[in-house]
This record gives sequence, C-alpha cells and structure tokens, in this order.
Amino acid sequence: MITHISGKHLYYAFLAGAKRILEEQQYLNKINVFPVPDGDTGTNMASTVQAIVDNTLIHNGYKDTAMSIADAALVGARGNSGVIFAQFLFGTASDSPNNETISIDEFIQSIKAGVKAAYESISNPVEGTIITLLRKWAEVMEDLKSKTDDFIELLSLVYPALEEALRDTKKLLPKLAKAKVVDSGAHAFVFFIQGALEFLTTGTLKDLAGTRSQTIAEADEAHIDHEEITFRYCTEGMMTVTSDVDLKNLRQQLARLGDSIVVAGSKTRLRVHIHTDTPAKVFAILSRYGHIDFQKVDDMEFQHELLTKGPRAKIGLLIDSCADVPKSVRYKHQIHLISLNLHIGKSQYLDRISITPNQFYRLLRKSNEKEKISTSQPSKKEFLDKYNFMSTLYDSVISMSISSGLSGTYQNSVESAGRAAIDTGKRISTIDTKLCSGTQGLVAVMAAEAIEAGLSHDEVLDKINEWISKAKLFVNTQSIKGFIRSGRISKSKSIIANLLKLRPLITMNKEGTGEKIGQFRGQEKLIEHTLKIFREDHEKSGIDRYCVCYTDQAEIHKAEEVAERMYQICGKKADYITQLSPVLGSIGYNGAIEMAYITN
Repeated sequence: MITHISGKHLYYAFLAGAKRILEEQQYLNKINVFPVPDGDTGTNMASTVQAIVDNTLIHNGYKDTAMSIADAALVGARGNSGVIFAQFLFGTASDSPNNETISIDEFIQSIKAGVKAAYESISNPVEGTIITLLRKWAEVMEDLKSKTDDFIELLSLVYPALEEALRDTKKLLPKLAKAKVVDSGAHAFVFFIQGALEFLTTGTLKDLAGTRSQTIAEADEAHIDHEEITFRYCTEGMMTVTSDVDLKNLRQQLARLGDSIVVAGSKTRLRVHIHTDTPAKVFAILSRYGHIDFQKVDDMEFQHELLTKGPRAKIGLLIDSCADVPKSVRYKHQIHLISLNLHIGKSQYLDRISITPNQFYRLLRKSNEKEKISTSQPSKKEFLDKYNFMSTLYDSVISMSISSGLSGTYQNSVESAGRAAIDTGKRISTIDTKLCSGTQGLVAVMAAEAIEAGLSHDEVLDKINEWISKAKLFVNTQSIKGFIRSGRISKSKSIIANLLKLRPLITMNKEGTGEKIGQFRGQEKLIEHTLKIFREDHEKSGIDRYCVCYTDQAEIHKAEEVAERMYQICGKKADYITQLSPVLGSIGYNGAIEMAYITN
C-alpha cells in the first residue's frame, strides 16, 4: 500500500512507463494519423521518454525529482505529443509541494496544474489527442480519490476510464475514424500509465534493467493510407530566453507560418514545436527573443512518400549539407540529407534547413566582425538515427561525407554506421569524398543516377571513387573578410592583400583540403584564369558535367554569366546553378563564385 509518493516512487514508475512506450514504438508509428501521417509518433515519444530516463537525477525529495524529470523532458522532447507531454510534466512539477513525499490529493492537484499548463501551451488544442487523455486522467482521479487511500489502487480504478477515453478518440477526430485507429499520442500515454501500474502492482527493479540507453527505432514500412500533409516540416527548437517574451503573442506570430503549434516551458527557457513550410522563418522569429540552443527539422512529406509509396531504389544515399545540391534535385532522386551545425554567437542553426543561405549572408553583412561564427559536424546520435531509419527502407546504404580534411563529419558517420550495421544487419558504406560543395554534390547526383539505373552496391562504390578522382573545384572570391574572420588569413596579410586588391584562387587538393593556387587582382581575373583551366580540361579530357555555385543572392547574375561562358566552351548546359551552403560561406567563401566539374 502506498499512501504517499516519494521521488524514488515517481522515478521508478516513470521508468516502467517509459519501458512500455519503448516496447510499443513501432506500433505507435504504424497508427500515426494525426496531426499529420508522418509515421513517427512512436519514435518521437520513445525518444522523449528515453531522454528523460537517461538524464533524470533521483533526489530524496519528490519535487526535486519531478523537476529533474521535467527539465530532461523539455530538453529531450520530440514531436507534437512529446512536447505536450513535456509541458504537462513541467506544469505538474512546478505545482508540486516541496516535500520529500506528497499525498494522493497533492499529487492530483499537481497533475491538474500540469493539464492546465499543457492546454495553455497549445495554440489550438484539439480534443481526441494526448491532451484529452491527460485531462481525463486528472478528472477521473479527482472523482475516485475518495474511494481509497492507496495510490496503486486508485491508479487501478482510474485505468479503465483511460482506456475508454482512448477508444473515444475515434469519435472525436474524423481522421481517426476514417483510418480505424485511435490517436497514436494518446495511446502512448495509455501505454505509459499501463507500464507504471504494472510495475507498481507486481514489478521489481530487475524488470526495469536495460531501459537506459535503448536504441530508438525509426518508423517501419508498415503504413495506413493517410490524407495529404498540409505543412512540410516538423520543426522544433529549444531556446534560452534573454528578452521579454509574451507567449501568447509568440504563438500568434508562429501561427502565420504553420499549425500544430506548442510553446512549452517557462519565460526563461522554451521548447517550441510547429509544422511549417518555412523553418528558417520560425527560427528567425525565435532568435529575436534569445539564444537557440537546439533545433530539429523533419521533412514529413519526404518521410510520408517513402513510407507509403516506398523508395524508388534498393540502395539509400545519404549526403551532408555541404554537398551543394538544389533541393528539387535531392527530392527528385530521393537523396537523404543530414545537416551540419552553424553557430552564430550563442545561437545554433541547422545548415540549409533552419537558416537559408540568403538569411545567413544577410546576417553576415550585418554582424559584428568580432561575433563568433563557427561550425560543427552532426552528432553520432543524429547519424545513428538517420542510419536506423534508412535501414528500414533500403537493402543497403551509401553515405558520402564532406572531406575529412575539412570536417569531423566523416568520423562520426563511420562510427555510427558501424553500430547501425550491427543493430540492423544492413550494409552501410561510408565514403570520405575528399570533396566539398559543388563537386561533392555532382558526384552524389551521379551516384543517385547509378543507383536508379540498377547498379549493384559495389558497382556504385567503384563509380563514386572514379568520379571523385576526376572532380575539380575552383573558388573565386570577391571579398576576403570571411577568411579574416575565420582566421585563414591574418590581419597583417589582409592589409597588404587589400592594398594590392589581391584575391586568392582556392581549389581542393587530392588530400581533401583547401589549397591556394594563385592570387589575382580582382575577382574577374580569378574567373578568367579558372575558365582557362576549364577550357584546357575540356580539350584534354572532355567535361562530363558541371555546376556553378554562388553565395549571396546578389551574385546570381554573375553565376549565370559564368555558367553561360562554360557552356560556350564545352557545349553542355550546367547541371544546376545553386547557392553555397552557409557552413561553407562561414569559413571564408562569402562573395564567391565557385566552378565545379567532373571530367570524362
């Protein structure tokens, strides 16, 4: 019999509930219909509770443990239901009495406060989802509390009403009725309570072994026919608030950009979730109020296409955001993308996703030269999640990384691929391309075409290595400010270079690092020299394909002129003209025109 709940009671019950969600994540993915049919609610809820389990500190006092759970939830929450659940936990913990144990009545009052906080965090609460189950749980617990002094018995009495409320979600949401399923997020909460109740009734600590650091599975291929997705990107961010923010006004601003909006946390630390077509605009708004500490953007339309229609080939291809390939070309060939991180001051952005090239170069022009701009590779966990997901769709995976001489991306890719291959039994090949930007992108597109043509895994690898050996890239810079900021040119040398109007011509050597092969007075001289090299390669070997990349939008006309001159030389049109990734722009390529090509 339990009449008062301690911090340990709370943690172990939470551990058991989390274990149940982890066990059922694939089923939850399968029935995911609302708010969008992207097949990842189970994965998101599993990831949310796993973050809580792994990062919570158990305290003697109930409130301290509850606050630790809530803090971990706000940081680790994923997906619409995950962020709502995190805000519920935050509201519950904030309203708990600061005692070592709390009574049943105090517990009920705290979860009622949690329900209130959860509703307030949602711009447009929709009944028939997890929010309904949270409210129903609190209401029925309040109604039945007079029947017993035993917490476990009370949970047992309330549970049937929770199951009934879950069944009723089909009556509240037409999408669920049409698909003949209950709400996935709501079912996750029922699984959570079921796991906690089973542990408190008959479980032992041995039953909870292995709950920490479990592998989070991505959505599987099983699916239900769903309706179309309204907004493309599931966008989430964690931020530290440094200026006054009116949460209601913030929700109204975000409402112009999408739906499924949840703003959780407090006025000093916020977790934001939204479905939108313009993630970069969302983070531009958030950056007005503080520092962006974390962000995640999932392409729901791409996921939905893969899960419902299936991939068009047996081999999956992954590139990083430094491979400059237009979005339309990536989608055409179903090329998967993982983003590097861009740090501007204290805020973090996802390269190309939560900050566009145009936004970045505008910021670069306005920013103080002393403001630190740096980059970092995707984490091992991000790679692992990506490989696990792709392994559910493809027979094998090929991953092409930016040169290891420029970034640690390749090393994280290798380590994560090894673990994913063991976990999934799928072949995952990682390639250090020794390239970046346009050449990395061209080889990726050629690899995608080879995969679509039916070449085997090994044949594609051989072709990639052949194309890498024939790739050439030249960067013609208009300004050296970026090189000064990044420390690649000293201030003393920059003074001389500016006086003489000297600009470096940059290429990639065979070791995969940038190399200056000359300097010329002005960018036009750089371009003329590069076109001369291009003509010589065309006359010697022939040009298989090429692209032109530029930085700031103001340079697009110059990029088009360069592409036309390359066409006059080789008689072939450019594969594409596109912008350089912000990550590459940050290391000195601002104001640049880049010519990339593959010889025959």
